[in-house]
Amino acid sequence: MNTLNKYLNSFECYKPLPAETVNLLVSKAKKGDRAAVSEIIYSHQRFIIFTAKKFGFIHNNVSDDALMDIISAGNVGLLEAINRYDNTKDSNFLTCAEYGIRNALGKNAHETRTGTYLPFNKAKKLSSIKKLFANYNLESTDENAISYIAEITSSSVDEIKEILSWDSQVTSIDEFTDNTKNPIATFSCNFFQSIDDEIEQSFMEETLHKALNELSNRQKTIITLHFGINCEKKSLTEIGEILQLSKQRVAQIEKDIFKTLRESEYATTLLDFVA
Repeated sequence: MNTLNKYLNSFECYKPLPAETVNLLVSKAKKGDRAAVSEIIYSHQRFIIFTAKKFGFIHNNVSDDALMDIISAGNVGLLEAINRYDNTKDSNFLTCAEYGIRNALGKNAHETRTGTYLPFNKAKKLSSIKKLFANYNLESTDENAISYIAEITSSSVDEIKEILSWDSQVTSIDEFTDNTKNPIATFSCNFFQSIDDEIEQSFMEETLHKALNELSNRQKTIITLHFGINCEKKSLTEIGEILQLSKQRVAQIEKDIFKTLRESEYATTLLDFVA
């Protein structure tokens, strides 16, 4: 058994902890309780792996040693999160931990020159654009499709192409080694995926409400119905029948909505949700 497998097996028995337990352990850790620090670290090893997988990166070294290096850097970020976390101000330790781990991973990649992470803002924008293509059943290699996405997002064709080009720069951690032999590829992070989804959904719903408030009642109705925001999705034809408008008119209004939101601070959130 190699070093990576031994390390993963060493914390296999540690399960994700309830938020209340984590808060208690963090309080003890801040007072110098080493046992509390150890328990936090071991119970969050899956989260380090989850975060490394969530934020894609390029890496020149595909060995298990490189993966161990990533985990070690993530532990540094986790320790920083423990020191920084304040449960009276921060809503969830995982949010603070993700920030610390992501920064530590990026810093490690930069300092060791063994890899380059796609910056968070780029990764988020790339994800949103790819989801838009999928939502409209469009191919990202189709020039007409690129033009359409550019139009509804009030971007230029060149901007969309540049964003899509970032996809070729990202290599998942799952691709580092042969998936049949790579323990990282099959290591369970389902718990943290569900918690991460809940945090993101809560934030998105809050800011989505603010974004929709910038629209007229008719615009809000079209977006709400077309993308199924707290309701069943409707086609442009069905929305036209409800509002007594043609399908073409509804499509034009929808395009105008994205133009209206171009300068809005909530535009990205709305795009993320409908994507």
